[in-house]
Amino acid sequence: SLLDGARAAGNPDVHVRMSPLERGKRLGPLDLPCHEEIESSSLKFLTTQPVGWDFAQAVSRFNANVSYSGLLHATTQEHLFAENKEKLISAGISSLISKEGDQESIPLLELEQQFHALRRLVASKAGFSCFTTLPGFREKVGWKVAKALKRNDDGISHAAIDMLCALMEPMHQDYDLRQEQLNKSSLLSSEKFLDGLLDMWTGLVVRQAGALVVAGVLDFLTFSLCSPYSETTDGKQFDTLLEKVAGRGRTLFRLFQHPSMTIVKGAGLIMKAIIEEGEEEIGARMQQLALAEGALPQHLLTALYTQSADGRFLTNRQLSRHLVGLWTTSTAPTMELMKRILPAGLLTFLESEDTVPNDDIDRLNTRDNLKLAMEADKKDSNAVLLAAGKGLATAKVAALATAELVTEKTYVYTDQAKKIAEKHMELALTHWRQRMGSNWQPSINWVRSDTSPSTGPAWLSKNNERPIVLRKRREHVKSTANWLLFYYHFNKDHSKSNLIWNYKTREELREGLESEIAAFKQARELSGKAMISWNHTEFRVDYNSLGEEIRIGD
Repeated sequence: SLLDGARAAGNPDVHVRMSPLERGKRLGPLDLPCHEEIESSSLKFLTTQPVGWDFAQAVSRFNANVSYSGLLHATTQEHLFAENKEKLISAGISSLISKEGDQESIPLLELEQQFHALRRLVASKAGFSCFTTLPGFREKVGWKVAKALKRNDDGISHAAIDMLCALMEPMHQDYDLRQEQLNKSSLLSSEKFLDGLLDMWTGLVVRQAGALVVAGVLDFLTFSLCSPYSETTDGKQFDTLLEKVAGRGRTLFRLFQHPSMTIVKGAGLIMKAIIEEGEEEIGARMQQLALAEGALPQHLLTALYTQSADGRFLTNRQLSRHLVGLWTTSTAPTMELMKRILPAGLLTFLESEDTVPNDDIDRLNTRDNLKLAMEADKKDSNAVLLAAGKGLATAKVAALATAELVTEKTYVYTDQAKKIAEKHMELALTHWRQRMGSNWQPSINWVRSDTSPSTGPAWLSKNNERPIVLRKRREHVKSTANWLLFYYHFNKDHSKSNLIWNYKTREELREGLESEIAAFKQARELSGKAMISWNHTEFRVDYNSLGEEIRIGD
């Protein structure tokens, strides 16, 4: 929770290490980022170590001088004699995977430093794309993570999974959704790896250990399964992973009792994805487990009584309200429980069509992938026109010279000569056409069609790069009840013929839920490894303050 809170407060550099930072290796104060020259030198030393240094020392010095959120100067500047930062980052990654040493015998602290260095490099745009473009990087990372997890050390496992999360979700600005899709497709392609990761995660949850590793795996699953990040996940891989996680449903529900708010939020997001996008029988099973595992009263308490100015608490409240709505949709046992907990007059608001002023914001869906894809397409189109403007003058001269050379050497201007000229023009234009990319075609309208005569070279009609295709979300279970109106009136006082609701009744409900949750936790702790379920059919809330009120019927 401390780690998540610091990052939510705007500090992306906070992280957990197995050993204290060696301040003597940092060439500057900790409260200020290092200069660009220091970053570049630290990056170069990964490839070529100075005299007297070994590779482990170069890695530790790199970590000491580069922010955990990534290189601050990771793009090549547009001036004469500027360093090619992309090549430096690629060379640094190549050095890390080629000089990593024996992963089964290397000291744990050195292995952690290597993962932290990789995490810093892949947090940049160039390093993020290296996962699929740099030969051997993907395979090396796979073996490295697999061997690290087999060491059964929580510190190493956390460092490895945090690095994987940086490959799943871009940690830099101006990121490319297409590259995110490619990285996810590669990381989720091995079912054996996913099974091993989930088995390790399940064991830690059952033993109530390794909270950092559990939170890291939850982040990995969130970037794969939860909206809005899941829209860039391949559909088949999404369904496979969703089914694997749903098969460990009881493990997920145990996390709702975890003392860390971050872990509770991560488990809730994944539960939301399973119910909404899983098959009908999977959603029904999760609704049953919500009762059996005692998750409903826990989230109902959060949904009803969270009052805070802290965005993290409000995010959890929004998530709990969403889960309560999903768990009660088309589920008779759950609605019967709600009738034993809440007055009938309060539940009538669920069926009302009235609206309420909604002054809250959406704290769960924080990224609009469709907007990002459209902006990327627009940016590509603008870049095309800029590249065309820069290269058109030179290309035009080269093309005309080539055409004149062809016509001079041809006595008769035949169709064959025209084809040769067209071919040479295409070769002359190759340089700036490659710089422009393949999405410039719609802006110039120089396309060959089957029905019209030829107006340009053949390559203009080919669009080699496919557009960004987002996975369409499913909502198999969707609440239709008016929960907004219910929560709005819950916090107001009512004195009507069918409802008496005030501060005393709200406190009685709070005490009833809290005592039931505490009793269930105690029973679970005393049961040891035995599996127990919440007996929800016997739970009800009695409102003693209403005992002397006049009542007719129920």
